[in-house]
Amino acid sequence: TAWTFEANGPISGSAAVVGDLVYVSTLRGRTYGLDRRTGSVRWAFGDGAYAGVVADERHVYLVGVGHVYAFRERAPG
Repeated sequence: TAWTFEANGPISGSAAVVGDLVYVSTLRGRTYGLDRRTGSVRWAFGDGAYAGVVADERHVYLVGVGHVYAFRERAPG
């Protein structure tokens, strides 16, 4: 095993890899973006449940409890 991650609750569903991040969501309603090489938390969001995320060329989509969120990478600066 290259690395492990202690989530704030059980992870249900598959992890999703988008670029250099591995996204997982917990049954306690938190979603994490983990560095795929080190496992360190690079992003966290206070919603999500069963699936990490899905993505297209411009956005990462997260299905939360009663909401769907669309995120895009911040412009540098």
